[in-house]
Amino acid sequence: MISSGSGRGRLAVAAAALAVLAAAGCSSSKSGTEPSNTAGSTTGAGSTTAPSADAATVAAIKNAYAKFFAPDTPEQVSLGLLQNGAAFKSTIEKQGQGDYAQKSSAKVTKVSLASADVATVVYTIYVGDQPMLADQPGYAVRENGTWQVAEHTFCQLLTLENSAPAECQTPAGMNPPK
Repeated sequence: MISSGSGRGRLAVAAAALAVLAAAGCSSSKSGTEPSNTAGSTTGAGSTTAPSADAATVAAIKNAYAKFFAPDTPEQVSLGLLQNGAAFKSTIEKQGQGDYAQKSSAKVTKVSLASADVATVVYTIYVGDQPMLADQPGYAVRENGTWQVAEHTFCQLLTLENSAPAECQTPAGMNPPK
């Protein structure tokens, strides 16, 4: 039995999504909301350049994803690593009851800043040592000085599982952060 203090909930989301994809005979696919990799470039006259991600920013975003998806992260810490995390408390608790929760993890392989407080990421979900959802597009947001997994990214995983809660029907859940 998984304790209520466990951070394993969000791992089950990814694993269940993998099971859905496997049952459907699909490989991992990228959504139509794939993050742009244009940070640091201009797009025309008068446009501004997004700030470059420094090493500390990249490390903070990678750490947020790794800890959020880690099976041993306490629930309260996990909720703080998810944008609007408190709204997803019951979802995370429910997901913690899944079989794959203790085996899953995530690793960010690419970070690009879209703005000072929004980053696009590319991440892979692992079950054990096996990559199961490779090179997934996602987002991180900085709120109150802390980088977090974007609500939109978490809702995309829940949607893959066909278990997106009502909390995902908000603008932050349905739309990429700006």
